[in-house]
Amino acid sequence: MFQKTNISGVFCAGDATTPFRSVPLAMAAGNIAGAMINMELIKEDLPEV
Repeated sequence: MFQKTNISGVFCAGDATTPFRSVPLAMAAGNIAGAMINMELIKEDLPEV
């Protein structure tokens, strides 16, 4: 999955995801990482309260 590392629950974003260094690319990568984190959280089984 995009932006997901091989460590469970760890995602990468910004300049760590591409050899190109620019603010717009870092912002886009952060946005994508946020979306992937949100998707992982939605997929988790949450305990019933």
